[in-house]
Amino acid sequence: MKISLSFAAKNPQFLKKIRRIRSDFEGFFDDFSLVDLINPIHEAILIGVTDSRGDDFFEIIKNRDGYFQTLAGLGGFNDDEVLRRKLFLIVSRSISACPFSNPDREKFSTLLKKWEGEIMKN
Repeated sequence: MKISLSFAAKNPQFLKKIRRIRSDFEGFFDDFSLVDLINPIHEAILIGVTDSRGDDFFEIIKNRDGYFQTLAGLGGFNDDEVLRRKLFLIVSRSISACPFSNPDREKFSTLLKKWEGEIMKN
């Protein structure tokens, strides 16, 4: 299973900051794709992030093509560390919202705990 992270921005500065921190997530996304699922239910998690909505915006998008899809708002991005933390919370929330079986959910929970420290310390 893979994660695809995409961005829709009104503010060009938002995309510049995202480009700077996106590489901090590549190792996590690689590890995510290596998790051996017991009960695979989706091909990928698609996460859309926009600066045109507030941090409290989170929506699950219906998708019948074998993907689990979310859309989330991300505002207040003046500091890279804050942006990195907010983006990790969106990724975590999207993974947690996916209807995995309990054994698969435990694997992803362990992975999230491991990477939370890695991503937050950058």
